Amino acid sequence: MVLIAGGVSKGKFDFLPRVLDELGVKKLFQGVAQRPGGPFWFGLSPRQTPVFALPGNPASAYICLHRYVLPALARMADLPPAAPRFAMLTESVQRPPELTGFLAVRTTQGPLGENLARPAPLNTSGILPVSPGPAVLSSYRPASGISLRVRGSGSGRGPSPEISQ
Repeated sequence: MVLIAGGVSKGKFDFLPRVLDELGVKKLFQGVAQRPGGPFWFGLSPRQTPVFALPGNPASAYICLHRYVLPALARMADLPPAAPRFAMLTESVQRPPELTGFLAVRTTQGPLGENLARPAPLNTSGILPVSPGPAVLSSYRPASGISLRVRGSGSGRGPSPEISQ
């Protein structure tokens, strides 16, 4: 497996897709409908080695690592997939309905032992924790997990399909 971070988006200095193409790496896809982590890239080398290219933004790279790379490694090692955890989102969250969203949350247990997830303080994108910003992983310190909000599942309170910690 090859794992690369940065240079994968469509900006002025994002040369990685072109360089990988020149090296004979076949792009299987570039870009996923999620936030953060949309510029994620995946392909196969001429020797059929998986090539994962993560976005350069640390928060986006973290999400893509946990969502795509670590499950692929587990599958390559013939390990069973990790069992998802579920929690009830306690507050409404606004997000673009066309994207799968990942939200930093603080998890607790309710009075009946149920798992609850409360959004961590958000920045202006409405997705990641406040200050010092999404490019700094210490932004996640107020959070104890990441909630997956499936595209089209609404933005209000209610069951969160999955919590990763």
